Amino acid sequence: MKKRELLIILIILIVSLGIIFLTSKDSKKESAGEEEKGDYVFKIDRNSLKSLKISFERKEEYSFLKKGDHWKMVGAREANIDNLVEDLFSTIGSIEKIKIEEMQGNAEAKEFGLDSPRMKLTLENTNRVQSLIIGDMHPSKGTYYAKLEGEKEIFFIGSLYPSVIRPRVNNLLLFIQQAKK
Repeated sequence: MKKRELLIILIILIVSLGIIFLTSKDSKKESAGEEEKGDYVFKIDRNSLKSLKISFERKEEYSFLKKGDHWKMVGAREANIDNLVEDLFSTIGSIEKIKIEEMQGNAEAKEFGLDSPRMKLTLENTNRVQSLIIGDMHPSKGTYYAKLEGEKEIFFIGSLYPSVIRPRVNNLLLFIQQAKK
């Protein structure tokens, strides 16, 4: 009798674990599908990219050009920076727009630090040039105000992006500087 009860309990446990596994697998697929449907600022087709320009508070500006299949920093000595630039594109390509529900239609860019931005990212591909302007941080939400240059819509982006892009550019600069030696 005990063997039979033990076998039944074991079967119930195996079936329960199977159901939990399948359920969690389906929910991961759904959440992955939701992430893919996000409202990303840039739709990056890496094959058509021609240049990237990043400026910080209008004081520093760095430009990268694609020559053939390789990336080069404008004004810098030749260095193999392809992987570092690709890493930067991965970050830039994942920037997602967060709608601002309470935004008034007549809001001025200067109210949000967008007239003298803390960062500006400009991507050029074979079809067009797009610039993301990143302004002030929202005082309580921990997100940054942003907009695409030439468009009226102001939206939030996560606070992670400006704090990750700057060190990646610094890594590029350091790598190029060390390549000169």
